[in-house]
Amino acid sequence: MTIASQDKDYKDDIDFKEAGAESPAMNTAVLAPHAKGLPGKSPADLPPTSSSRLPAILCLLVSPRLSAALWCTLLQAAMMTSFDAVLPLQVHEAFGWSSTGAGLIFLPLLLPCFTGPIIGAASDGYGARWPAVVDFLFGCPGFICLRFVTQNTLRQKALLCTLLVIDGLGINLAMIPLFAEFAHVIDA
Repeated sequence: MTIASQDKDYKDDIDFKEAGAESPAMNTAVLAPHAKGLPGKSPADLPPTSSSRLPAILCLLVSPRLSAALWCTLLQAAMMTSFDAVLPLQVHEAFGWSSTGAGLIFLPLLLPCFTGPIIGAASDGYGARWPAVVDFLFGCPGFICLRFVTQNTLRQKALLCTLLVIDGLGINLAMIPLFAEFAHVIDA
């Protein structure tokens, strides 16, 4: 049996006269699932098309969810920028490291990125608000404790790496849910 004959057999099984229409183009029961009580989009579910509605960009700009997500993202960007600007200078001054050591010190800051799927699953379950709150509460002590790294000892280097892992985890706790929040705001 060829595809064309299968398609013909399928079309023969549909009885348009039974639905009260002369042709498939006029059959609203076949074309519109909501007319038969089946789930689907009804005309009332569709967005209005009148010109009195605000443009989409203005609706997004006045959204409190979007503005909160933008402010949190701005704070996260400021934290990352502070690491980029200060950390190489600090390790050069405190430990006498070259540019290679100053570049490698960013690894402890980036290692928590591997927790992204776990954080994403948590933000899907609890929403973006609570992981972001935990980030800002969890990340603050890590930033404050970075000032205790001043001497060129192995203990101080381990403390710096530990604090950078804590700060990286804190940054990662907020960035993933905030990016998901942008998508949720646009979909809403």
